[in-house]
Amino acid sequence: MSKKFSKTYELPFDKLGLNNLQIQKAMGYINQEAPPPFPDMIEQCLETVAKISTFKSGLVEYTLDDAFQEGFLLLSHDLAGRSVEFSVDKIIFHQLRKSEKILAFVSTAGKDISDWSKQLMAQGDLLEGYMVDVIGSEIVEAGMDIIHNEIEAYYKTFNLSVTNRYSPGYCGWHVSEQQKLFQLFPSDFIGVTLTPSSLMVPHKSISGLIGIGLHVRRIGYGCSLCDSENCIYRRLKGTSEQLNS
Repeated sequence: MSKKFSKTYELPFDKLGLNNLQIQKAMGYINQEAPPPFPDMIEQCLETVAKISTFKSGLVEYTLDDAFQEGFLLLSHDLAGRSVEFSVDKIIFHQLRKSEKILAFVSTAGKDISDWSKQLMAQGDLLEGYMVDVIGSEIVEAGMDIIHNEIEAYYKTFNLSVTNRYSPGYCGWHVSEQQKLFQLFPSDFIGVTLTPSSLMVPHKSISGLIGIGLHVRRIGYGCSLCDSENCIYRRLKGTSEQLNS
C-alpha cells in the first residue's frame, strides 16, 4: 500500500448550513415540537458556536494492492512502513472489498466547543451543555457530508465511485481500532489526537475510511443490518422515517 496524497479542509460555521430546526431534530424533536424556551436557547448556542467553532478535516489517500481477505481489511503498510490489519465486520468488509483506493479521514469541530460543553455541564447547566454537545456532533457530520460530496464529485471525473464512510465504533468495527487508523495519519494531523482508551481529542471529532473504486457505490446506510443502537445514522434514518410517515 502506498500513500498518494494528503489534503486538509477548513470550513467556517456559516458554510455548514446548520439551523435551529436541525438541532431540534438531533435532540429528538420532530416537526418543530421543541417547547419554549428550547428554540431560543438553541439559537443563542448557535450564535456563540458560530464564533468559536471551525470545522477542520484531513484526508490521506492510499492505493491498495490485493489486500482484502474475508472477515477483515488488510492495509499493507502505514506511514512508517508497518503492516496494519483492520478487523472489520461483514457490513464494512462487503462495502469496501472492491475498493481500489482508501481515503483515511479525520474531522473535528475543534477544541473550544468541546471545552464549552464540558464547562457548562460542570457548572450545572446540563441542558445548555447538552445542546452545545449536540451542536458539536452536528458540526462534524455536516462538515463531513460536504467533504464527502466534494470527494465524490472529484473522483467522478476519473470515472470512480465512493463508498459510505465507516468509523471505528460503528457497524461492528471496534473503537479500539482507532489506534491502528491513526497510524495512517501524519502526527497531530489537524490537531486531533487519541487517548490510550482510543477516544479522540477534541471530543467532537470523527474518523474513518472511505472506499474509492470503479465497482463500489455510496448507498443509504443499512441500519436494518446493523445492531448498533447508538449509531448516528440509525438515529437520522429513524428521524427521516418519522418525518415521511
